Amino acid sequence: MKKILFIVLAVVGLGAVEIGGFKFGFDRGAQFDKAKGEATYNHRCKNCHGSKGERRADGIVKISELSGDEIFDAFFAYRNFEYGGRWKKRMQPVAQQMTYKELAEVIVFLKGDDAFKK
Repeated sequence: MKKILFIVLAVVGLGAVEIGGFKFGFDRGAQFDKAKGEATYNHRCKNCHGSKGERRADGIVKISELSGDEIFDAFFAYRNFEYGGRWKKRMQPVAQQMTYKELAEVIVFLKGDDAFKK
């Protein structure tokens, strides 16, 4: 079931997800603070992923090669499911400690103000 849900999320590429009547995520139309995103990224992500996501953290795909939606989908899966293989022990605590707003700010820092516009 978890794998099916992740595949649906990856295909749909949502900034917010509704499961069982509960909404998870953030409002795509909101304005996000790029400076806060940079501060959060530098504190939580930079050591493994590089200054702008250009480093392969332990051999996985570079964040800089992912879209904002793909980053959200991976983060959501790390946070809520058994996802990530041998790296989940490293990523789950990071994902679980960040809010979705912080994630959106990080994505805007990495991908620009139009990261969620279709």
